[in-house]
Amino acid sequence: MDESKEMPAERPIPQEIISLEEEPIYDAGIFTITHVSHSEKGLTIENTDEYDSEGNLVDPHLLRRRDTGSPLPLIPNDPETGEGERANLAKGMQGEMKFAGGLAAKEELDKLRSGEYNSHVYERKRKEYVARMEKSKVRLSQIQQNGDIISIKTRPVSFPLYDEFATRENAKREDLMDFSEATGTAAVIITKDDKAILQYRSKTNSNYGNIPGASAAGLLDGEFDSSRSVKGVLKPLTETSIRKHLTKEATEELQVSEDKLQIRVVGIAHDQIKPHHEFMLLGKVDETSEELAANGLLPDEVEGHDFRERYFTIDATPEAFENLLTQVKCPLPPTHAAVYFMAGLDLARQKHGDDYAKEWGQRVTEGIKNNYAEIDRMVINNYNSLPAQVEEKPVRSQMGYDPKYLPEEQGLPSLLDELIRTELIPESMYWKLKSKYNPEE
Repeated sequence: MDESKEMPAERPIPQEIISLEEEPIYDAGIFTITHVSHSEKGLTIENTDEYDSEGNLVDPHLLRRRDTGSPLPLIPNDPETGEGERANLAKGMQGEMKFAGGLAAKEELDKLRSGEYNSHVYERKRKEYVARMEKSKVRLSQIQQNGDIISIKTRPVSFPLYDEFATRENAKREDLMDFSEATGTAAVIITKDDKAILQYRSKTNSNYGNIPGASAAGLLDGEFDSSRSVKGVLKPLTETSIRKHLTKEATEELQVSEDKLQIRVVGIAHDQIKPHHEFMLLGKVDETSEELAANGLLPDEVEGHDFRERYFTIDATPEAFENLLTQVKCPLPPTHAAVYFMAGLDLARQKHGDDYAKEWGQRVTEGIKNNYAEIDRMVINNYNSLPAQVEEKPVRSQMGYDPKYLPEEQGLPSLLDELIRTELIPESMYWKLKSKYNPEE
């Protein structure tokens, strides 16, 4: 390894409190890892939000978007074109209402009022809409650590705010990020025969489409506390609710029973490309890769409510994970890369001891920086030869890889070609996946 490029050594978790503003434990450029656990039990999460006797949040930093004194810091629309941040947000909010079933409920109400429909259909649609609107994405703030206990404050964040404004270009607009950064969960799950389940993300994903992903992942849904007189207050977030959220994602997408999964929260990462926090989890499934494949899950397609994903496996070794993170030019989402980094570090420590794990962590963080810098250069060099905007997408970022655009729309190689080039999958799986999902290539 080039000593001139040596990364800071892994530092142990001190018992005193660590705040988010301190130097990250690991910095790979595209992500930082700010809090980790070295315990087999993982992290414990505690909420420290404070309320007065009337149920109002004491900390003004956590004012909700509609609270007095908490304006949303958006650039006004262009008076001539009507375009701008406010218009984009309005379009996003309409999309969220449609997704949540609000428009469908309104249509049934209109029919009911005109005498075309009975009340049962409307009531069912209304309940579906209300149930979805009782949830919100979650923003973390004032994260502190004492041993393996993480204390946090939370606030609700709408998906349209996150989707529209959590971008590279806006990362330094702290007031806007305060309303836009959401929180996700991502896990690496290893089978009984030591294979890691890797997701082949769908082209239909609005962010990070047609690239590899963690075994299971998704933005975290917080629930509003209906018992409070003040609306918009989230229920406490705990390690149990985080594991429950991820387990739901994994059981639905991989179609394995909950009793066959063991999952623990091992840390918190921050995405530097599409800014948000991510709870990182490591897990094991009590089935072999062949048993999963026999159910048609690997490398076949699993269809869920929102996305269509495919899964396959790679060797669960520090060497394979290093190859995935530092050589593949069809990139993992940053925080998915972070959890694969944590999984590789954990395996390196188990197999070869602390000294090797320390050296592995230094080498791989440097390798990730170099690999993603090269990916950005490839995208920038192809910017003028490819469309800067695709229909129904925002103008493509000029800073490098843009999560809203597919790799091939930015001049990057396909995932399957990269996986066979780096020998992460066998030729038989390559042709099976290629003939099924990319027959035109």
